Amino acid sequence: MDLPERTLCGSSRGTDPRPSTETAGARSADIAQALGALAHVAGQMDRIHALLTDLLEEGRPPGAAENPRAEPVPPQRNRGDLLSPQEQRVLQLTSQGLSNRRIARELGISEQTVKNYLSSVFRKIGVGSRAEATRYWLESQD
Repeated sequence: MDLPERTLCGSSRGTDPRPSTETAGARSADIAQALGALAHVAGQMDRIHALLTDLLEEGRPPGAAENPRAEPVPPQRNRGDLLSPQEQRVLQLTSQGLSNRRIARELGISEQTVKNYLSSVFRKIGVGSRAEATRYWLESQD
């Protein structure tokens, strides 16, 4: 049994293969919406970049609260006394911008275990965010 060929607008053989005006208008609206979302994401990325730059260059970004749990520990060249090898690996991957899910896949552990490691790292080095932990890691690599 032969099935009719489909054209771009989904009609059967013998019709105009160009999309209808209605379909083209809907596609244009979808494209415009996608471009708007992309512009929003790009704006957020610029904002995140600026905040991270401030954090790395000046310490804490304006308005950031101090970590009430502990004073930050100065970066050490030898982190062996402070962090376990697995905590160091998780912190290194976090500093590369990987998500908890990606870190878990990379290390062959669960996402919850990654969260547990990060909580332990934050507590040990006296920080309250991934950005502060990243700064700590990068400074300790100098």
